[in-house]
Amino acid sequence: MEEEEEGDRFQIIVAIMIAIVSLVGAAVAWQSTLIEDDDADREGLNAALNLETTNIINEASLYSNYRVYTTYTINEELQEQIAADFEDASPAVQPNLAREQTEAFDRAATSRLFFPSRYLNRDGSYDIERQLGEELAQAGQLLDLDAQAHFDEADGQRDKSALIIGNIIVLTISLLFYTVAEGLHTEQHTLRRWTMILGTALLVISVIGSFIIERTFS
Repeated sequence: MEEEEEGDRFQIIVAIMIAIVSLVGAAVAWQSTLIEDDDADREGLNAALNLETTNIINEASLYSNYRVYTTYTINEELQEQIAADFEDASPAVQPNLAREQTEAFDRAATSRLFFPSRYLNRDGSYDIERQLGEELAQAGQLLDLDAQAHFDEADGQRDKSALIIGNIIVLTISLLFYTVAEGLHTEQHTLRRWTMILGTALLVISVIGSFIIERTFS
């Protein structure tokens, strides 16, 4: 009679533990549904596309500005050369040189209006890197250009998925131990006890693992 009561208590305890394992398993399954590695990959691809599009637009803008800048420098150098040759030229040629110098000056002045003069260095060269850098920074305020951050997030989510799957396997083994313990004969006290202890240990490991996974990847 006493053995039957002890067996009934043991089965009740095992049933409760199985229910707890089921609840923890449901919580772990819910945890896995929160993983959005596909979304992170998609956002990473969008950011990469934004970056490539931005670079193409910025390079086209740079080419347009640099072409005008080239026209500006050619005419600047031309008028300087004419000015250097003016004094040595004959009086008959000087009026033509003066006209050419004026035209070169006008073309240079007009060209100066059609590219950002802030990118001119003190030596008269054009700061290509500065223009590309500033335009990229401006685009970054409006668009998501950091693809690598999203890809890193996706990698982290995949690592989280792998750990959650491992946690589910631990829970499954725990449930297996409880099921075996429930099926053992009441006379196998030691084996039933150790089987239940192992199942409980795995359950505790799984619960702790769930918290660690969530804190690590939150």
